[in-house]
Amino acid sequence: MPNETILPLWACYFFEAPDNGEDLIFVSPYENNETVYKCILKSEYLFGKKDGPLLNLILGVILGIIGTIGALANCANIVVLKQLTKNSNLYLLLILLALFDFVVCTFSISTTVFGQLVLNDVYRGWFALKAVQVSNAVFALGRTGSVYITILITIERILVVSYPLHFKTWMTSTRVRIILGLWLLFIVIINSPLWLNNVLVENETWKFPGTEMSKFPYIFSDTTFATEIYSKILPWDTVIDSLLPIPLLLMMNGILYYAIHKCTKRREQLTRSQTKEVNAAKMFATLATILFAFHSFGVAHLFITQATGVFYHELIFMIYMAMAINSCVNFFIYYATIKYFREKF
Repeated sequence: MPNETILPLWACYFFEAPDNGEDLIFVSPYENNETVYKCILKSEYLFGKKDGPLLNLILGVILGIIGTIGALANCANIVVLKQLTKNSNLYLLLILLALFDFVVCTFSISTTVFGQLVLNDVYRGWFALKAVQVSNAVFALGRTGSVYITILITIERILVVSYPLHFKTWMTSTRVRIILGLWLLFIVIINSPLWLNNVLVENETWKFPGTEMSKFPYIFSDTTFATEIYSKILPWDTVIDSLLPIPLLLMMNGILYYAIHKCTKRREQLTRSQTKEVNAAKMFATLATILFAFHSFGVAHLFITQATGVFYHELIFMIYMAMAINSCVNFFIYYATIKYFREKF
């Protein structure tokens, strides 16, 4: 019986898929063909091997520009919002959102840079492969944090607009810290498998002469955690991290818009403080809508990958770009809608 090993997704992502559309399988001509490595998913260029790499390079340059602008914009968000906090739960949450968005912008750049080095066979050493893995894990943490902090802020805005007095009385600083601590712990737990699933091991390139496998001195391998534990919880992790935010954002944003609409109809009865909270809710509803649109792009790619069995490099680059764009628009919306933000900036 051949010793067949299913390679992890990160390993398969960098291998060039066969032109004939067959599964990606590496069979060693030594040891009586008993060593077999197989990929469940393949990676291809959507626009072919001729035009795809050039498009990826162009997308990478654009992503670098957007990511840099986004990182600087979120630094400005943090600095300015820290001056506006004044015991405001909203500004504290917006600072957390800016931190996660800064991570998204910064590590989307590093992931694509090192990914391009490996894909184009510029450098495939241990450091480059490890840098891709770590950068992507940190990017994923930022993406999940950005999504779920947005959901938390949407819930906060709904309660502030709908029950202004009761909510401010109930939401003490201690309760804020407890809720934030649990929420952040939840975000970290969701992303912990990305740090535990794979390890880099030295590849026995001599077993696969003349193949893609022989071009990688190191290769990703599944850990015991991945094979024994994560394989059983993978569907749940995918649902919570990728699919669940879509209906949550849609539902919470709908409730928020309805709460804003109800308050707007009786705006003459609102105090000055309540009017400010409603205006802040309107501003954030716009941000939540933008996030919903860009996160939907990543979910669509997930369905495409599962349906076709193929990673398309250009689409993955566009996911990084979509999240970077989403993470940098906050500054411009704050600047346009928050008077105090403009003055402090």
